[in-house]
Amino acid sequence: ELPLTLDASGSEPSSDVTVNLNKATTSGGDNHYFTLVGNPFASNYDLNSMTVDGDGLQDNVHFWNDADGTYETGDRAAGSYIVAPWQGFWVEVDHASTSTTTTFPTSGKTTSDTTATYFSKVATRGDIEFELTSLTTTDKAIRLAVRDYATLDFDRADATKMTPLVTEYSTLGFASNGILKSVESLPYDLEEEITVALEQQLVGVSGEFTLAWSGLESIPSEWTVTLNDYETGVSVDLREVGTYTFTAESDVQAKANPMSILSGPSAIEMQASESARFGITIDPGVINSAESETLPESFRLEQNYPNPFNPSTNIEYSVDKAGLVNVSVYNLMGQKVAELVNESKSAGSYKVQWNAAGSASGMYYYRLEANGLSITRKMTLIK
Repeated sequence: ELPLTLDASGSEPSSDVTVNLNKATTSGGDNHYFTLVGNPFASNYDLNSMTVDGDGLQDNVHFWNDADGTYETGDRAAGSYIVAPWQGFWVEVDHASTSTTTTFPTSGKTTSDTTATYFSKVATRGDIEFELTSLTTTDKAIRLAVRDYATLDFDRADATKMTPLVTEYSTLGFASNGILKSVESLPYDLEEEITVALEQQLVGVSGEFTLAWSGLESIPSEWTVTLNDYETGVSVDLREVGTYTFTAESDVQAKANPMSILSGPSAIEMQASESARFGITIDPGVINSAESETLPESFRLEQNYPNPFNPSTNIEYSVDKAGLVNVSVYNLMGQKVAELVNESKSAGSYKVQWNAAGSASGMYYYRLEANGLSITRKMTLIK
């Protein structure tokens, strides 16, 4: 019973790919023949680049839309028709056609966006598009990109946030790797939950704002994606709703048009601050059993309490043998904000308190390191 799930490994073809077309005789003798083919490359592909021997294929191809339980058609000869990596589809040959093969030249590989994407084994890219609006401002340069080649460091799928060329604006940017980004990229093979800070910058604009998003269908279905508002304590599942409305006040008056004061990259790139009001948490739903088996049962880091907290919280931990123990707190950009313990301890259980009176509201990570092992958890400060 279809669909079947097939697993394959190896490198993509380095040269043109030629496929034999189905020309088997069917009942009646005058039917058209269909062949299931697919984009053989690890990049988007323009079906207008396909070639065929003989007198040709039909212009239209069929895709199976598994989500809606229906076939859909596309005209591969109409300008360009871009499909995703490994996208499968049916090509049709008239019974009288002399065509026996079709070829996918490597020249058809493209970085252009797909015309349409339907049922396939896996997707190698996905995008969650965000848009921030108020009565007077709009910011559309906010995107969470999922790529098979992405890393958690700055890579070619990331993009630095640029300062708007207006005197008053409201923007949102991903604060990571020490900078503010308009595009934050993540790898498909996430193995643990991560949170990316999302920072709003207001210049001369205050009031009500609406953050909207789309594209959840393009990322792995097992991922849970949550928007956290650390100021209000509200968390929103992005798959359940499509917008979030909030209020914010600007501490900065309108600025001069930056076009009149450009003096290099520092005037163009937006800089991240030390705290962010929002965070996007991605839980890939992966249980890393191998990692848990390597941790001694007596080496533990408990969830802090209370959580959320203001301004103090308690952290309990256990170490299985004597040695140097370090317990530190980090912000979402990976900067250490507090070192709670850094001394030799005997095997046993301990409790330490963190007073965050001098820290901004938001999510933080706390990490236990001892005897070559480490555990990290997250906590939320709300003032």
